[in-house]
Formats: sequence, C-alpha cells, structure tokens
Amino acid sequence: MVELDHRARSITNETGLDAFTRDALALLRSFWRGKWIIASAVLLALAIATTFILLSTPLYLSKAQLLIDPRAKRVLQTEVVPTGLGSSAAGADSLLVDSQVQIVESDSVLRQVIADNGLDRDPEFARGGGLGPLGRLRDALGYNPPIGTPVDLALERLRRLMQVKRLGNTYVIEIGVLSRDAPKAALIANAIAEAYLADQSSATSSSTKETTETLVGRLSALRQDVLQAEQAVEDYRKANHLIDAQGVLLDEQRLQDLNIRLNAARTRRDEAQSRYDQARRMALRGAGAASTADGLDSPAIVDLRESLVRFDRAHAKIVSELGPRHPDRRSFEAQRAAILQQLEREIGVTVERAKNALDLARRDEAALAGDLEKVKTQTLTNNDAQVKLRALQRDADAARSVLEAVLARAKQSGEQEDLSTTNFRILSPAVAAFRVAYPPTLIVLAIALIGGLLLGCGLAWLSDRKRTQPVIWEFS
Repeated sequence: MVELDHRARSITNETGLDAFTRDALALLRSFWRGKWIIASAVLLALAIATTFILLSTPLYLSKAQLLIDPRAKRVLQTEVVPTGLGSSAAGADSLLVDSQVQIVESDSVLRQVIADNGLDRDPEFARGGGLGPLGRLRDALGYNPPIGTPVDLALERLRRLMQVKRLGNTYVIEIGVLSRDAPKAALIANAIAEAYLADQSSATSSSTKETTETLVGRLSALRQDVLQAEQAVEDYRKANHLIDAQGVLLDEQRLQDLNIRLNAARTRRDEAQSRYDQARRMALRGAGAASTADGLDSPAIVDLRESLVRFDRAHAKIVSELGPRHPDRRSFEAQRAAILQQLEREIGVTVERAKNALDLARRDEAALAGDLEKVKTQTLTNNDAQVKLRALQRDADAARSVLEAVLARAKQSGEQEDLSTTNFRILSPAVAAFRVAYPPTLIVLAIALIGGLLLGCGLAWLSDRKRTQPVIWEFS
C-alpha cells in the first residue's frame, strides 16, 4: 500500500498536475484509506435513523381544503353570487386569506373542535407533550412536564399536530392534522373546517344582530325627530295661516277662484253693458222705430211689436180698400196709439232693468276686484313665510327619508340574521390516509445517509492527516 502511494505520488509529480488537482487526488486517497471509517459512520447513522423510525409512533396526515371567496353573497339582491373577481385589491385579498389562516388556528375554533369531539378525554391529546421518541422520553423523565387542564393540554397537542397554510397565491386554505389513527385525523381535520365555517357564520350573524339592534334602537330617536319636524311645519302653517287643502294653500286656491269669478263678472258686466246700450238705443229711436229684433229678450216687447205690425197691416188694408175716411180707421189708430204707449212704457222698464243689471254687474266686479287685491296682498305676505315653511318642510322630508331608510335597513338586517352571507366553503373534505406521514422514512434515511457520509469523510480525512502529519507538541 505504501509502495502504491509512493508510486502515485511519483506519477503525479512526473505528470506535472496543478495544485488543485493534486489536492483533490490527495483528498480522494485519504477517503480511500479511511473507507472503513466512512462505512462505519454511514452504518451508524443509518442504524440511528432506523432506530428513530422504529421507536417513533406512526402518524397519519389528513388534509381538508377551504375556499375563501372574497365575494360576499347578496342574498336579498338580484345576484346571489356576483360574477367576476373580488372588488378589493389583490393585496387586500391576500391579507384577507392570511387572516383567515390565523382564525382557523385561533383558540375559539380549536376549543370548539375539542369540545365537540371530546379530545380532552382522548389519551392521544389529553396528555399534551411532544412528538417522537425524544418527546416521549422527555415526558417520561419529567422534563418540562405538561401543566394545565385537559382542555389546555389537548389544545397544545392539537396545535402541534395540525398544519394550516395557504396554497400558493390562491384563495384556498389547507388544514392538515396528524394522528395515530387515520380516520381520526380525517375526522378532526373536517371538524376544524366545519368549526371555522360555523365560527364565521356565527360572527356574521352576531354582527348582523348587533347592527339590527343598533338600528332598532335608533328608530325611536328618528321617529321623535320626524314628529318634531312635522309638528314644527304644522305650527308654522297655523301661525302664518298657511293652511292648505290637497297640497295647495287656501290663499292660492282663493286667488285662483277669485280670478275665475272676476273674469266671469267682467263677462257679465260686458253683457249687461251691451244690453243696456241696446235698450238705450231702442229708447232713443222710439217705440215706433223699434223693430222686433230689438226685443232684448223681453217677451212683452216682442208681443207688442208683433201686435203693432198687425195693426199697421190691417190699417193699410182698410185705407186701400175703404179709403182714408172710413170710420174703422179712427178705431185702428186709437188702438195703435195705445199699443205704442204700452210699448214705450215696456221699453222704459227694459232700460231701467238693464241699467240695474249693469250696476249690479259693476258692483260685483268691483267687489271681486277688491277681494282679489286683498288676497294678492295676503299671498305676497305669505310668500315670505313660505320660504321658511319650505325650509322646515325640507327638514321634515329629510328626517322622514332617514327614518324610512333606517327602518328598511333594520328590516333587511333582521331578515339577514338567519341567512349566511359569507362565501366560504369546504372545497375538499379530508379522507383517511393510507400511508404514514410521520416519521418520513425516506427523508430520515436520506438525511442519515448524507450525514453519515459527511461525518465519515471528515473522520477519514482527520485520521489520514494525523497519520501523515503527526502533531508535534511544543512547550515554551
């Protein structure tokens, strides 16, 4: 062996290799000379790893997946689940999902799981402690013994046996649970997911209930505000005589009515004036010149004019047939004179009646015009008061709108108390695993193999260096 080593050195020197290559070859030679040390280290590491694997309690891992959809359900609107992505920013959505991870690991969720599944009475959880043979050894030796109630110990143990993480940059949270019993691991993982959903639903319902109670408590004050505002409007109306009917002020109604009546009075006055003028013209022309058309709607004048026309025709006939000296002519003339006198009296009565009607129409017009001016003055005075009235009315309308909005929101919130508006769901329930997850046999053996090789190579190099370059102790 020594001769082979010297020969390799001589060949290396003769070939003229560089320093790095020579050092590498020297290191390989050291490893070769210490191959039994390396083999022993590897075997020792593998033996330790095998012992750890054999002594470790096999645990099964079951995983449940939750989908955290940031889009809230719109239960009382047209869309139950809105289309598209969440309305918040990507960073806000990421923080939302990360926050849900912490909620899944919170005491409120895990304690509910412990209570529902009796983990505080389960020997695997009630004793607390660590994982693996080292943890059991520490518990057996009394080092850092678990202290607390069974629920606290189960909570600590559950935290050690559970894994909660977000899958990549998604809205999916994975809940993993380790247990000696594969079905139990799946049961607990699903229980954690369901407890989380129940906690979120309860939190939403509680928040909605608090909102409803707040709104209902506010309704009494809002109703009082509306009552005061409407009372202020009515008091101001009464104080300023701004009484309305069907949404229109009485003064405005009176103004409209007076305008209509005044226009009608003016029409009647014009008609009375026309009738009076016609009667005067007829009186000026005289009874003999009046025609039947000038009767002014008087039946007596019309009858007298017709009688006068008949007498005139009869008189003309007598004159033409019997001559102007006939005795009946004088009788006809006397009768005609009587009719003319009666017609003149009737025309005078008609003129007087027309004048009285004209005077009455003028008085009515003047009275209505005076009333209209008074109402106009009152309306102008009320217009200034209506400015304040409209301001009070706006306040009352605003208070009423707020009351109606809060009342509608309170009813809607009350309906939502028993409705789930969160859009979280179990995407994939956990199932019983058929392979052991802990301890990871291949990983432990791989680490032991690599560690043994490194340790053996290091010991071989040190042994070879000590043999070829003995340590010289120097004493001063």
